[in-house]
Amino acid sequence: YGHLLESGQYEYTREELQQIGQVIRDKSDYMVDLVNDFSLIFQLKNSAIAIQKERIDMNAFIHDLVVKYQEDVTLNNHHISFEPSDEPCEAEIDPKWFIRVIENLLSNAMKHNPPKTQVHVKVYCKQYTTMISITDNGKGMDETFVDHLFTRYYKGTSTDERTEGEGLGMSIAYAIVKLHD
Repeated sequence: YGHLLESGQYEYTREELQQIGQVIRDKSDYMVDLVNDFSLIFQLKNSAIAIQKERIDMNAFIHDLVVKYQEDVTLNNHHISFEPSDEPCEAEIDPKWFIRVIENLLSNAMKHNPPKTQVHVKVYCKQYTTMISITDNGKGMDETFVDHLFTRYYKGTSTDERTEGEGLGMSIAYAIVKLHD
């Protein structure tokens, strides 16, 4: 589109220019995200990320993230529910990085499932252990994909299914969780 616009060979309507601009912006945003993910993978692989752990109320932290997804009108084809731990639940995490883990898991649950899929997020706390469970009633994953779930650049979709991404999200999420011990 950039070359076509630059050439001056064609006349475009206002609507066409808006569509072209939208495509250029969307693809540019995607490329920036991709470069950032490559950089992050490199940093995680080389232990160049310093996390700043804070004592966080996990019920409130996860609840706030779930509410963002519940209020996102672009995701109204999915139902997201939240179940807090019955008891107070605190954990030492770096909220800046841990958000990335939860958002990746929630996004995958919606992106790789049909409309009307129900996603349930639950926080468990027992003594000194915190667990976050994200489940859905979607189509599931085949065994080959599960075996490669955290492999960098592995995309578990079939070749006739078109999805954005380069297979980095789960390996990034895994590396961030490992940083948190």
